[in-house]
Amino acid sequence: MTLSIITITYNNLGGLKRSVESVLRQNYRNWELIVVDGGSTDGTKQWLRETADTRLRYVSEPDNGIYDAQNKGIGMARGEYCFFLNAGDVFCDNYVLEKMLLGEKSDIVYGNEIEVFYEEGKILKKSRVWGVENPTMVDIYLSCMKHQATFIKRSLFDRFGVYDESLKICADWEWFFRVIGFNDDVSLHYKNVDVALFEAGGYSYTHPDICKKEKEIIINKYIQSSRLKADLDFLAHYKRLREAEKNPVLRFLLRSTMWCVKFFMRKH
Repeated sequence: MTLSIITITYNNLGGLKRSVESVLRQNYRNWELIVVDGGSTDGTKQWLRETADTRLRYVSEPDNGIYDAQNKGIGMARGEYCFFLNAGDVFCDNYVLEKMLLGEKSDIVYGNEIEVFYEEGKILKKSRVWGVENPTMVDIYLSCMKHQATFIKRSLFDRFGVYDESLKICADWEWFFRVIGFNDDVSLHYKNVDVALFEAGGYSYTHPDICKKEKEIIINKYIQSSRLKADLDFLAHYKRLREAEKNPVLRFLLRSTMWCVKFFMRKH
């Protein structure tokens, strides 16, 4: 199968080169690389023009933000799957695509993301963001899938639409929430594979207030029940509760607490 790797960039030629080199080193070779440049002035367009690989296509023009650029990439994609590797992000090793895609048929295949925090060009901290097998609505609410670790069938964008460009930060979260949360026929496959190193510290990290506001807008749009909203907030606050059935100790404590509550209610 062919994979469309979509890389968006703006005035980040150094990061773009690292990302492209990471793609070129992959053992799995059946891919195309689409670079969507927002009209950089740092030599990006010239470098893309001179890069000799027939599998690389690009567009260089002003855009209206991250999701406008990603949607342009989706529109150009010819592969069965789409994957978003933004400038500066790199694959964790040379066999990631092979491990994630070989023989795969699921609608969405996802793994783990490694968030990397840099300071003066040096790695300050690494943090693994784990995927979740058989995710519940709460897992999706807690962002168990990151676009830097997720391979999405191109046909899903035709069926459900692309990213909401009115959102600045949370359009990928909105897409996962809308598509996976309300459509049981979308097949998922989690693989415990570290997919990509994601360069953290960008716009979403520096504007948590916008992120919170956008998520509230999304939740209010798709969930009308105040009780369900309260449940999501509660389980998000106590994240480990959702793992109770997998952990004997948590399961025992949770059921014991429920038994005590029922006993107390009978006595009163």
